[in-house]
Amino acid sequence: MRVILITLCFIPFLTFCQGYLILPDDTGTDTNTYDRTISIHTFIQEALNEESDVYRLRNTKISWTPEVDDTSNLVGLTHDWIDIGVNIHLVKCGFSQVDLFKTRFKRISLTETKSFVNRLGFSNCELENLAIGSLKKNTFFGFFSLINSKVKGKVWLDQDFEVCWIVENTFLEPKDADSEATSSIGSIMFCGVYNMITLKENTFPIGDKMNSISLSGAEVNDLRISNCSLNSLTMHGLTVQRAFSIDSTHISQSVNLSNVDLNAKLTKVPWFLVDGFRIGLADKIGKNRSEIIRDVYSYNDLIGEYKNFYDIYMTIGDVESANACFVEMKDIETQRMELLYDQNNSLSNWFNWRFDQFFKLFCDYGTNPIKALKISLYTILCFACVYFFFYSDWDRINREFLIAQHKKVMLYFKTKQNLEREYEKRHKNEINSFEKYKDKMAAKDGKVPLYIRILGRPLYFSGIAKHRINLFLYRRTDMLKSSWKDLSIRKRIFRGSIVGVGIFLYLCYLIVLKAFNSVFLSINAFSTLGFGKIPVQGLSRYVAIIEGFTGWFLLSMFSISLIG
Repeated sequence: MRVILITLCFIPFLTFCQGYLILPDDTGTDTNTYDRTISIHTFIQEALNEESDVYRLRNTKISWTPEVDDTSNLVGLTHDWIDIGVNIHLVKCGFSQVDLFKTRFKRISLTETKSFVNRLGFSNCELENLAIGSLKKNTFFGFFSLINSKVKGKVWLDQDFEVCWIVENTFLEPKDADSEATSSIGSIMFCGVYNMITLKENTFPIGDKMNSISLSGAEVNDLRISNCSLNSLTMHGLTVQRAFSIDSTHISQSVNLSNVDLNAKLTKVPWFLVDGFRIGLADKIGKNRSEIIRDVYSYNDLIGEYKNFYDIYMTIGDVESANACFVEMKDIETQRMELLYDQNNSLSNWFNWRFDQFFKLFCDYGTNPIKALKISLYTILCFACVYFFFYSDWDRINREFLIAQHKKVMLYFKTKQNLEREYEKRHKNEINSFEKYKDKMAAKDGKVPLYIRILGRPLYFSGIAKHRINLFLYRRTDMLKSSWKDLSIRKRIFRGSIVGVGIFLYLCYLIVLKAFNSVFLSINAFSTLGFGKIPVQGLSRYVAIIEGFTGWFLLSMFSISLIG
């Protein structure tokens, strides 16, 4: 009964592990048969003693052997640098806790690797090329590490790994950097099935044809790239089951994608790491972007990769990155519209191209309504500046009005007529009408009830108050009080200065009034609210009509961007 219960409890755990780990047939015991089993010391010693150009091992297990390797001067962290001057070719070999330190290798090739390798690591080493491959897929390779080493060529990992840990390495430009293979393969190439790949603090060579990391047909549970300096990243047929993240990494050239399957909820690739038209197609490396955009199939594939990033950002709620990705995707569409117009100079193609350009300028293809609002406000102000220099029925300020006001000022200086009497003369009829109204209310002929006369008093006082206040102000501010020629020099200087300040303030008032009316006239025209009668004349009348159409169009675009 106890055995049955333990089995039932362990089955769900195995199911979970099979979904997230690459489990070997036997994680603890090596069931393979070998012709030889040698220590790490023996492996290095034989390579050093090899007289030919290639040191070969076949069907051999290399294993850390405490009684030999603990006392070896070729194994561990304390020995001096070891130079192995021959290429190493290992066929059908197995590895158990093999860690190599401070060793210079040429080319290392591991092929047809046995189904049991629990650890193989290079630390503080120098390598020209490293290739690990197996004809048998799902061969268990427990832990592979490359730490603080210098690689002068390529690392090719066509092998299934449990954990792949590549940290603090420097990759140098290979000798065949100008070849097509370098641009497609890259400094590191992953082609197998992996539970976890971690690339951290690695530096790769920079060049037009240099591909730093290539994941071709790889299947990964967790892929993390952090604090690296890459020239380009190529992912062709990559599948990431769980988390994929790129953090604090500089990518100089491009991110080339094709048929990539990512877990959107667990993908964290900040847009600023891949923006600037750095997204390309993995099967079109080396081709000019114009060639890709011109070909409809390549163009659709490229837009599809952008759409994948856009969907990822929307899934994780990163709206800012999603909008930036969408803008760059639409920029590519605009470039294609321009190419189509160059091929066929039709009016339709021209409008499609120019409309996309305008939509980018106005609201970043509908992603930035605030930008659209700012441009609309600038447009209103520009038209208001035009209206400022034209006559409007709202303020009636024009040349004739200013001439009339100037005549009044000259008359004020020539005569002894003060401002108070001038105001009374100008508003005589209105003031007299209020006084007659007062007399009628004061009449006690019994024809009107008392409360009716009382109700009229507030109306009288509210009407006459404005004139009384103005008369008081004119009386107190009238500095001249006589003709200009009768004043002494000192009074002319003082009173002339005061009057000049008053004239200046009046002009400022007219300017503010004109500007205020011009802005509101522009808002009225731009928002197409309607005037009834258009309150401007001449050329400005046509300007108002043009602004009305412009406002209708821009407000429509603003609504689209706001909804988007």
